[in-house]
Amino acid sequence: MNQMRQKLINVIMEQGISEVITKGESLGKNNQVANAIYYLEEGVCGLVRYTKAGEEVVYHYFQAGDILGGVYFNLAEEPSSYNYKSDARSYFLAKTTCKIYKIYYTQLNSAIQQEPMLANIISHSIAYNFHQVIGHVHEEKEEYTHVRLSRFLLKLSREIDGEDRLDKHFNYIEIAKYLSVHTVTISRIMATFKKKEMVEKRGHQIIIKNKGALLEVAQNMRNEEFL
Repeated sequence: MNQMRQKLINVIMEQGISEVITKGESLGKNNQVANAIYYLEEGVCGLVRYTKAGEEVVYHYFQAGDILGGVYFNLAEEPSSYNYKSDARSYFLAKTTCKIYKIYYTQLNSAIQQEPMLANIISHSIAYNFHQVIGHVHEEKEEYTHVRLSRFLLKLSREIDGEDRLDKHFNYIEIAKYLSVHTVTISRIMATFKKKEMVEKRGHQIIIKNKGALLEVAQNMRNEEFL
């Protein structure tokens, strides 16, 4: 599976177009027409929508190494053009500066005809992302905020120079918005995490100091008060 996934990534990078998307821009210029799959090489991208009141809702965060856009590829009704018109209001939004590789559906289809297993990798990425979104919705309804926050920190952190760090984009406001709680709630829990030396705030960046302790919170193994 890993070898075939890398093969798909290679196809996207070799046959696709390299682009740099600035923070706040959509990966597609026309959100109503989907005709490409993306490989995210650098940055953070959100699957987002806006409510009628103009409030942004984030369903999922994609990070470096993720493949985006497989859903509409599978839904396309016209293989000749592979343009899928959708009324969906969700789309991919760059939350940081993102480096992507874009391959159009027509090119991807040609590659799949030569190597059918590539389609399985696209389906696998769709299933994985769906599982993550459903998990996020479930946790919002069922889990305590400190448990959800600890899982968020563990999931979104990346090792840099021997430390597990979150991208600077993930400030308390962004985290609170994703977890659907007040910023003050996040601030109070993070203060407790810092007091217990689980995390450290260095400038605008969150550093994971004790992954094991955070994992215990994430798994509901620690019952102390975090608010």
